[in-house]
Amino acid sequence: MRKAITIVGLILVALGGPARAQDSGLAAAPEPAPSRWQVGVSFLPMAVGKFTVSPGGMTITTDAAFSYGVGVSASYMPVPGLSVGLAPQVVLNVKAKDDAAVGGSNDPAKEVDVMARVAYTLPVVESIALYAEALPGYSYILAPASGGDTAQGFVFAFGVGAVMDMTSRAFVSLGGGYQVGFQKLPAMDMNLDLRTKYVRVALGGGVRF
Repeated sequence: MRKAITIVGLILVALGGPARAQDSGLAAAPEPAPSRWQVGVSFLPMAVGKFTVSPGGMTITTDAAFSYGVGVSASYMPVPGLSVGLAPQVVLNVKAKDDAAVGGSNDPAKEVDVMARVAYTLPVVESIALYAEALPGYSYILAPASGGDTAQGFVFAFGVGAVMDMTSRAFVSLGGGYQVGFQKLPAMDMNLDLRTKYVRVALGGGVRF
């Protein structure tokens, strides 16, 4: 009889354990929902590139001067790993490296690229992931202060890089790639070329929420 009472007591203790844990707040907390939105900012040094211009109707392609810019991005992750969003950027000091190569008139212009961004991220360790991205868009090369017309046309960039998590929300990134523009001056300038090509480096960071 005493053995039966002991067994029943042990069963009641086992059944009552989870209830007491829930009452005392010790139940396992649910896992947080995955972050689907992401915003970031990047510094864009562009030390290697090509600058194409058509003075007098003759197309000249020469080395581009060192250009630099900044980009921002906002993206949404519809499925794990895949991000889609917008990534506009502004590039300064857009000109040929050598004044003589373009006839001596070589004031710096500004390039504004309105881009979409599609990227896929693949985790490699707990806090580091690799990514590949494609950025199609439309570009404007704004004339320098000395005057001129705005060239515009399609632009396309692609790149690869790495992302490192600093916290559960914040991250830093380093990437590289290439972008090519197909900008042209307006019809009144006979649709002459004024376009750029750059090797891109992107140093940035952002947050997820």
